Amino acid sequence: MEPQVIFQTPIPREDLYAARSHRARRLAGWVKLALCACVLTAIWQEKALAPPVHDKMQDVAALAASALGSSQTVQSYLSMATTTLTTMNDGETDPVSKLVLKLRQ
Repeated sequence: MEPQVIFQTPIPREDLYAARSHRARRLAGWVKLALCACVLTAIWQEKALAPPVHDKMQDVAALAASALGSSQTVQSYLSMATTTLTTMNDGETDPVSKLVLKLRQ
């Protein structure tokens, strides 16, 4: 009995290139998002990098804090979260924990 030979038609090159470029674009979107997050984190930590952006970020953070502070649902989540907050060295809390405690009051 002879083995059966199944011939496959080769995939056209343009389809391969289109699939590869689609994957690259999809990955590039995530890379851009990560880069943007890194840049904004650096600006948040060091005002000298971009003072106008840092000032706007402070305004947005204050607005978000006030919006979160007025919501009863968020307040209930914050009250649950503050019971399990861990502290750093010397009994000091980290900045996020301080914000949560401030919002809880």
